[in-house]
Amino acid sequence: MKQIKLLIILFTLFIGVSNVMAGNFYQGTYRWRNDDGDQASATWKAEENTPVIIESTDVLRLRVSIYYPEDVFSSVNISSAQLGYSVDNVAFTNIVSDGSDNAFELALSDNFEQGDLTTEQLSSYTGAYTFAEGGFMIESTNLINSELPANTRKEFEFCIKPTDKILASTSYFFRISNLSGYSSEIKLTSSAAFAPVISNMPEDINVSVDEGQSYATVSWDEPTATDDINVSSFSSDYSSGDQFAIGETEVTYTATDAAGNKTTASFTIKVTDTPTGIDEKDDNILSIYPNPVVDNIYIKGIIERCDVDIYSIKGIRVYSGTIDNDESIPVSALPNGTYFLMIRSKEKIIKYKFMK
Repeated sequence: MKQIKLLIILFTLFIGVSNVMAGNFYQGTYRWRNDDGDQASATWKAEENTPVIIESTDVLRLRVSIYYPEDVFSSVNISSAQLGYSVDNVAFTNIVSDGSDNAFELALSDNFEQGDLTTEQLSSYTGAYTFAEGGFMIESTNLINSELPANTRKEFEFCIKPTDKILASTSYFFRISNLSGYSSEIKLTSSAAFAPVISNMPEDINVSVDEGQSYATVSWDEPTATDDINVSSFSSDYSSGDQFAIGETEVTYTATDAAGNKTTASFTIKVTDTPTGIDEKDDNILSIYPNPVVDNIYIKGIIERCDVDIYSIKGIRVYSGTIDNDESIPVSALPNGTYFLMIRSKEKIIKYKFMK
């Protein structure tokens, strides 16, 4: 009997010590912001600890603090904590980078990189806590593994994007897992209807035509439009296969849903009258070799800075750059075929036809 009592006492002590060793760290202040700058310049969507309403699937950022208000140990470790979302504030789904089947997924940003350290941005705290650098989370499974000293808080910032699986007129709750408690309830609400999303927009297109021609026929893969209600119209002022005059033309697609929400997206087609069908080269000035080409085409005799372009037999520019003196241009990545090299200086244009 004494042995049993001793075991019970030891087990109780073990549980108590384990709870202390795990540390009691909490989710604290939060704030929603736009992905339009670095952590010092990005604009805020609302005040601290204030829910927001979103009306599109644009990328947004969430800054959250985690704090450790105890001094039992000099520090504790946050282990495998993840940001998740929920519609009932009970069952949470982790937000990951490949989350196309979920309402939210992690998104990349041009304004910071994974693991960049955070500076102090949040101020609404009860109690005195020393700030320590956290990190930016935009990749993989957004796992937080971080040491948190006693009476200290860290700020973490997540870059997330609503997907086409988000529900209209729905409140979503956000929480970092594996914490002891939550002193703030992070929330956003989707609007009654989102604007349509246009996907697979073409990149800008550059083509050239032979001398004497005034237009080019240009084709591209058509983009698509999706919406949480229904896309009632999806149109453009031009279609793939249309003829485009010399100069620049902006092609705009417009998607409208049944609620009247509208989204536009554009790309540019540039047509130049570069005479790519002429095979001529001033042998007294330049030496261009070899022909046919395998990996590099060599240019000798350059005495000033020149622009260099390579066009396919269809007039599509496949290379653009500058040279200042004798140089080589890598063409190993180009498919086999006929190409035209255009060298432009202030004085003249030199045209050279080569095979690969």
